[in-house]
Amino acid sequence: GMYSDQENDRIITEMSVLNLEMANMTRELHKKNLQLAVSQQALAKADSMKKTFLAIIAHDLRGHVGGVSQLLSMLQQDYDDMDDAEKKECVTLASDEARRTFLLLEDLLSWSRSQLDQIEFTPVDCNLRALIEENIALLQSRAKEKGVALSHETPPSLSATLDRSMMGTVLRNLLNNALKFTAPGGRVLVSASQKGESVEIIVRDTGTGMSQEQLENLFRIDAKPVSTQGTSGEKGSGLGLILCKEFVEKNGGMIRAESVAGEGSSFFILLPSARGASDGT
Repeated sequence: GMYSDQENDRIITEMSVLNLEMANMTRELHKKNLQLAVSQQALAKADSMKKTFLAIIAHDLRGHVGGVSQLLSMLQQDYDDMDDAEKKECVTLASDEARRTFLLLEDLLSWSRSQLDQIEFTPVDCNLRALIEENIALLQSRAKEKGVALSHETPPSLSATLDRSMMGTVLRNLLNNALKFTAPGGRVLVSASQKGESVEIIVRDTGTGMSQEQLENLFRIDAKPVSTQGTSGEKGSGLGLILCKEFVEKNGGMIRAESVAGEGSSFFILLPSARGASDGT
């Protein structure tokens, strides 16, 4: 033949070495492509997070702070011409607006910390009745003020495995939302029950309800933040519900909503049942 056996062997060896190198390069390339895809995803997520953040700051936070500042400057300018009732009303409105600003900031911080994975997740076996009562108590005065009946039906010994502070945030957000969209004379009811291996918590209201489109965009961060006015003109960001979804999922649960426009909404949360007996906390 053209080549000696020795040369043939050398060529074959070189070829197989080249093949190996090619295979290695292809593998490396594949790995780099994967890494690129992952960092592109992270970038897209960061970008949508930034947009949402800015939308909420521009829309809601600005509105709240503007409201407080307007009320206070009105009070300052007209102080001597106002009677006590008018002064009191001004201060009450400013105080409410400031409280809403504070709650929104809390949500923004919780949400950004959860986005940056900086939130400690510490699940414990927790008595649901205690958790629900505690969070209803925090919003009871607001419900009374608005003339909405806020109550719960929870068996005394029902327990689930969850992170208390995260699920507290979820309950407060859902209750806040329900109160916001329920007119005076309406009611908000929280109920919880055992469902097989899970525990179901339902927050129902007799409020204004939602359209199909609103329902579909409810938990989506990439949906345009539609802030709908509450029945007493309350404002909100929609961030609360996005936070609820993140926190419920971090707790190994699921959240969904049902609603009929004009008839109210129901939010359903499924959580893993407690592993052991309840520790009563």
